[in-house]
Amino acid sequence: MVPIYELKKMQRVRRREFEHYVEIQGKYVNILEGLELHTRILSESDERKILDCVFDLRDKGRVGLLRKRIEGNPLWIIRHEEVDPIPSKIKKMIKRMVSWCILPADCVPNSCTINIYVEGACIPPHIDHRDFLRPFSIVSFISKCNILFGMKIYVVGPREFKGLIEIPLLVGSVLEQT
Repeated sequence: MVPIYELKKMQRVRRREFEHYVEIQGKYVNILEGLELHTRILSESDERKILDCVFDLRDKGRVGLLRKRIEGNPLWIIRHEEVDPIPSKIKKMIKRMVSWCILPADCVPNSCTINIYVEGACIPPHIDHRDFLRPFSIVSFISKCNILFGMKIYVVGPREFKGLIEIPLLVGSVLEQT
């Protein structure tokens, strides 16, 4: 039985799937296949608790209180490296995503990567490595941003890009690639 307050929260969640077909080698392919956007996943209070945890971890890492990370950027995925456990605040968010059917129950992550960006910073155009297991989820905190998709991403200016498709990620939303 789902508690009443959970049902009310679930009613606020919006799910959107995407389609955009491009011709690749003579066939039309949906380059956004498997992409889902779930909005209103986190309340401001939830977000604040998770961010407090994230910034505490950042501070601990800066003074050497977390496991050392691998030097450099290997070209392969290291599948059995020892890492620090996922913090309880993030585990709670993951459990919510499973209970709301955002994440499949058989695909609960055992690790996560947290990127912290200063204002105006961005991730340059890239392709996520296929060795990363799916679903692959992005959770948006602090401010909204756009994520770009397309066969070509164009540089418009410093830290400014333009893509064929731009999907706005609102604060508290989850973008998932299955």
